[in-house]
Formats: sequence, structure tokens, C-alpha cells
Amino acid sequence: VPVAYTWTYGFEEADENVNIVGGGAIVDDETPNFGKVFENVSTAPRSNYITLPDTLLAQSALSKELSIAFWVNANGNTPDAYTYAPFFTAYGSNSAGAGNSWPMLALQSRGFGQVNCSGWTDFTAAENVEGKNNLYNSNAWEAGDGNFNFVENWLEDNLWHYYTAVFTAEGLTIYLDGEVKNQWKMSGADGSTLEGLFSNGADLKYICLGGNQAWDWNDNDAPFRFDDVMVTNYVLTPEAIAEIIAAKNYVEPQKEYVYTDLTEDMFKEWDGVTADAQVVNNNPGHEYQVGVEVGAGGTIYGNGSVLAKLYADLTDYEVMVIEVASGMPRLLFNRTEDTSSDFIEINSPESPYVTVDESGNWIIDLAAIKAERGFVHLNVMKATWGGAATITSIKLGKEKGDEPGEVIYVGEEAIPVVAGIVVPIEMYEKTAYSGDTAQFDAAAIAEALGIEDLNTATQYYLNPDKTTVPAEYGGGTIDGWHNAEGFAASWNESANGLCAKIQDPASGIIDYLGARDANFVEGDTYTARFAFVADGKAVILEAAISFIKPEVKELTISENVYDLAVEYFTTDGSYVEKTVALSDDQVAAILAELGLESLEDATVYGYNPTTKELVTNYAPFDGWRNAAGDFEGHSGNPTVPACVKYTDGQTYLCYNIAGCEPQTIDCYWAIANETT
Repeated sequence: VPVAYTWTYGFEEADENVNIVGGGAIVDDETPNFGKVFENVSTAPRSNYITLPDTLLAQSALSKELSIAFWVNANGNTPDAYTYAPFFTAYGSNSAGAGNSWPMLALQSRGFGQVNCSGWTDFTAAENVEGKNNLYNSNAWEAGDGNFNFVENWLEDNLWHYYTAVFTAEGLTIYLDGEVKNQWKMSGADGSTLEGLFSNGADLKYICLGGNQAWDWNDNDAPFRFDDVMVTNYVLTPEAIAEIIAAKNYVEPQKEYVYTDLTEDMFKEWDGVTADAQVVNNNPGHEYQVGVEVGAGGTIYGNGSVLAKLYADLTDYEVMVIEVASGMPRLLFNRTEDTSSDFIEINSPESPYVTVDESGNWIIDLAAIKAERGFVHLNVMKATWGGAATITSIKLGKEKGDEPGEVIYVGEEAIPVVAGIVVPIEMYEKTAYSGDTAQFDAAAIAEALGIEDLNTATQYYLNPDKTTVPAEYGGGTIDGWHNAEGFAASWNESANGLCAKIQDPASGIIDYLGARDANFVEGDTYTARFAFVADGKAVILEAAISFIKPEVKELTISENVYDLAVEYFTTDGSYVEKTVALSDDQVAAILAELGLESLEDATVYGYNPTTKELVTNYAPFDGWRNAAGDFEGHSGNPTVPACVKYTDGQTYLCYNIAGCEPQTIDCYWAIANETT
């Protein structure tokens, strides 16, 4: 069984298996989200490129699938500088000096390719599904060639573009910026085959990005910039490519803050130093010398003795802006004991918590301190021992929308938000709707709203733009579904979204959690928001979901197969329901073999007979199988003719599609004891 293989490299750190040949270099690119990239030069053929790990093309022997993808930028070069330049090549060895020969793989920047590895193809116009090859950079002499469609150069704008080549045994598809631009189908005959690329891909050990042209062709290497190289032994689908492009192009919106002054009355004496400490004295001894010069080591704000339980609690703020007129401030946060050195000290603009804006103001990242310690307690601000300092103002900022006075909208009415609760939730990647649950503090929400029973509050789905939709559940309602952007939406409009329900708020349970499609992968996050409203106040509840890899389990497959049979006639209409069931003796035999007392204790998998794979996310298929018996989405036509639904493990519901030819379809379920 093929094991999925993915290799990615973004040039941010050195890799001993990635080496520059010639004059290229790793440089910083100013485009957001690109960072360090490989910048190639073009001085001669087969002289400037970067070599990649020599095992990348050895992973597809079983899968017979190969995807090669990367970002590319022409970097100010005109099209005539790279007309025939290859930007991904692979050979059996480094023979650039003699002119590279087969075995070989070459992908050209103008949308073409060539393979000669235990079989060959030049990806001719006759093999192209359009009958012509789309040419994305051309010379004048090619203008009369009827084998080409001449298309505008895709790199001429000198912006970043995403290139993807997807090989299967059937052919090659070239995507430029996620759109199919050339597609070839192989006949399987010599001169039109890719089989050797998979069976003998391990022979292609000298793998190059940026050039190293094949044969004796004297085409200079590609003078481009490259980033995020990816090689997989599986098909990158159009959806996956679109997600990669969207993620790379996403720029975090610039945060807007609402500011308030750091005032004297914020400095208090507390009964502890943790996040749950309570005030015991609203006016302890302290200094407040903002707007005046303070001598070296003098106190600008707070108590100069730096006592652990004397501080201003700034946990609810994200940034502090210090207007420095002269000198340099020294800040101490989160002291835990009066004699302890366990505190955060900031005494220089070089501190990792500080950025300096164009006006010279210090921007202190309070959110980073909170992320480290769980709270932000300012014990003191002093002038450094190096000299006097004058601080003109000290501002505290909250992100706009989270400041005091934040509101949500119920229709046209603005409801003030009095509290917010975030519930961290982990879910497994690449699984469809599974009905997980999570717990939240219902009592805390009720207390913030001033009510005893959270079920007496009005519940809403809360959209990212702060608008609300009544939270209704059951048939004909939104029923917990949210779309890809986090807005409440019907199931039909929730592609790439997620379900989360709170059907009994007082129980504190978020239930029926699950992705509509199996599209989330490790590292993805998703937020579903709810609002509870009572007596003109609102509390926001955020289900902050992170996707992780599931636990790997090894299961031994029994040799015993329990056969049931159901017959349909070719004259039957569609969706005729029939029932088949295991006998009590068969159930007893299964339980004995698994060491279980009841089928309710078993874990159920689907099973695809053609790939011999257990299927965990079979829910979206609702039991439907194609003619080979593999799970496939219901289409309502004879290409997906059979449905067998798992109910209680003993009884199975079967359905059909009208108009099928006589055939036998084997539909498998696998019943497992995962504990043994």
C-alpha cells in the first residue's frame, strides 16, 4: 500500500541535501509571506541552479503519482531571457559539462515538459487533450506552427506565480496559478508513456531547480526566484493547489487598536500574583511621573521597591505605547516574589517585546507577555541607571472590536459585550463530520449575564462581522453549520466549513462538532462563535478548533469474512430499501474473535477493495459504493449503484439505483476491537 510522501522546502533554513550550483543565492524577498527565497542567475547553460535531495523521485513506484510544485517569479527578466529555460530537471547523474542525456525529466517554464526514463514522451500536440499545446513563451519562428496555441507569457508581470506539474500513469497536467493550462493523455506505447518515471524514478538522482537544460541544447538557466518547493507521491488536486495559493497570498489584516491612558488608579495592591488575584488596596504608595524628567534609576510609574503584589493589571490589553521624549525607560513585569528575580525586564528597544515606530515610540507587545505567563502585571516603570528619562505619555491598546464598549448586532440593535470565553478544542485532521463534543463553563457565562440558568438567555450564531443569526437546531434550520469563513450558513452553503451546536446551553456542552468536508489538515484552525444575550448584555463564546494528526493504530485483519447477500432486479426503481442481517451465531462468532461483549463496543471502518484501505471518513458517502465496491459520493446514476449502510452492526440497510446492468458488487465493512 503506498505511503503518502511529501517533501517541502522554503529556503528559510539550510538543508545539507539542498546545494547551490553556480552564482545563485538565498536572498530576502519583500513580498509578504515569502521571506527567504532562491534567486538564480543566467550566465550560461547548465551552470546555475540548485540541487535537491536525490531520493525525491523514488517515492512513486507504488502510487504511480507524482506532483512537483513551487512558486516562481521572473524577477525583472524579459521573456527573451528565458524562452526555453527549464526550471525543474532530473538526471541519472551530474553530466552537465557533457550535455545531459537520459534518463531525464525536464519541465520548461513555458508550460512544456519531456520525460525519457525507461520509456519516453515529448508531450506532443497529438497527446494534448486540446489537440494543440498551449505555449506560454514563444519565438517568432514558431508563429506559423499549427501545433501551438500562443498564449500570453504567464511570468511577464514579474509577480509571484504558482507552478504545479501532476503526473499519473495516464498523463501529465500542468497548472499555472491553479488553472489547468496543458493536459496530456498517454497511450502507453513507447513515445507516449510515463510508466518508467514511476518504476525507475529512483534512477533520477541529480535533481535540479532553476535550470540545467537537457541534451546539448544551449539554453541559459532560468534567472528566476523560487520558493516553497514541494514534491509528493500523490496527486495535488485543484482544491489542494487553491488552498496552497490562498494560504501563501493571505496577509494578516493590520490590527487597529483603541487606546486608553495608563492611569494612576490602575496601580493597586493585590492578594496574590496570579491571574485570579483580588484587589486589597486601591491606593497603595506609588509614583506617577509622566510628562516630567525623572533622574537615573528614578520611578516613573509604580512603586520603586518593586514589590510583587503591587502592580497594574494589564492582562486585558494587547499593546502599550510609550512616548519617549528623552532617555530610556526600564519596565518590570510579573514579579512573583519580593526578593525573586523571576520577572520580565524590558530596558532597551532591542528587547524582543519591543518595536519602535517611526515617531520613536516604544510599542510593548503585552499579548506576547500574556502568552508566556498567562497574565500581564506591570510592577514598575523606571528610568534606566544610564541616565534621566522623560516619558510624555503611556497608552494601552486593545484591538478594535475587543475594547470596552464592544458590541454585537441583533438586527439593528447594538448589544454591549460584557465577557468573552474561548474554548480550545482539538480535532483530528482529514476527517469529515464526526459528532465530537467539548465542554465550556456555562456557569461563568450565566454569572457574567447576571442570570442563574443559561437556558434563559437567547442564543445566537455570531458571525465574524459581529452580526448574529438566531441559533436554531433541527430540520429546516442552519442546525449548527458554519461556512469556510466562519459565518452561520445552511448545510448547502457550508462547503469547507464546520458544524458546532449548543443545544442545551446550561449543560455546557458544544456537541455535533465536525467538518462538513474532510479538508482540514494538521495545523489548520477554525473558530465557531456563539453569543448569549440576556438583559441587554452579551457574552461571546468562541470554539477555537485546532486540527491535529490522529493517533496511528495497527490492526490485524482477520481471515474470516462474513457474507450477506441482497438481490435487486434491473427493473427495480431507485432507492428500494432492503434489509440484511447477520445471524445471532455470526454475531457471536465475531464478538468471540474480537474479544468484545457487544457490537456497540466495536469500532467500525469502511473498506475499499480496490486499494485494500480501511476508510475512517466514510460518513460523507452515506454508504454508497461504485461498481468496484469502493466508497464514492452518491451521484444518482448507475456509476455509483449500490448503498449498504452500517446501522447497529448486525442489521444493514441496502439501496439501489435503477437502470443498472446485471452485476455483483461486494460492499465491505470492517468491525474492529482497537483496544486489543
